[in-house]
Amino acid sequence: MIFVLLLIRKYTFFLYVLLRYNELMYLNKFISEVKDSWKEFFEQEFEKEYFHSLDSFIEQEYKNKTIYPLTSNIFRAFTFFAVSETNLVIIGQDPYQTEDMADGLAFSTQLKVKPRSLSNIFKELKNDFNIDRTNYDLSDIAKQNVLLLNTILTVEKNKSFSHSNKGWEIFTNNAIKYLSETNPNVIYLLMGNNAISLKPLISKSLAIFETSHPSPFSYRKSLMNSKVFKEINKALITNNKKAIIW
Repeated sequence: MIFVLLLIRKYTFFLYVLLRYNELMYLNKFISEVKDSWKEFFEQEFEKEYFHSLDSFIEQEYKNKTIYPLTSNIFRAFTFFAVSETNLVIIGQDPYQTEDMADGLAFSTQLKVKPRSLSNIFKELKNDFNIDRTNYDLSDIAKQNVLLLNTILTVEKNKSFSHSNKGWEIFTNNAIKYLSETNPNVIYLLMGNNAISLKPLISKSLAIFETSHPSPFSYRKSLMNSKVFKEINKALITNNKKAIIW
């Protein structure tokens, strides 16, 4: 009996230490706006060894270098709607590396300067719907239950992919697996090789679309004139969902 009590006491202390450690993690400070159903996923990841390493790395990077986006926007993509409400996921690569351009949503910016990748996306929207979008902030699209997610969530100023292979890829891989297993009624748009590599992780979906990344270096490969945004809206309507107002 005493042995059992000691085990329970030891286990309780271990849980307390683990929970306390998670509370003190650097990245834990920036999830207050994350929707509760996503927080369940975050809590799972916070307990994993890879995330502890990622957390330490990110803390030192923000303390010693210029990193984008703002810390308050790192997890912005997860703040608009619950897992069960997700209609569409658009996956890119890493945030804009140019000063103050990244805002936490893939391809979006709150600056008045249009990034080249976004410019090419707007060309396709023009081709598909004959619209001339002038707002570079894509939060209006996110509010339609569209998860605008990069495979890497942070970047050092002027150093593309500087935060690759630090743990973000594991995090986003697991996020996609979690979403796919929890909500099968989702359409996915994978833009570029990094995003397409996540396809095997999507066990359940309504549809999966693949294109090249909208960067000027790859835009012409398969995104240009693909009509992908029009096809996405068709798929949404077919599955009794509202078309996206792009």
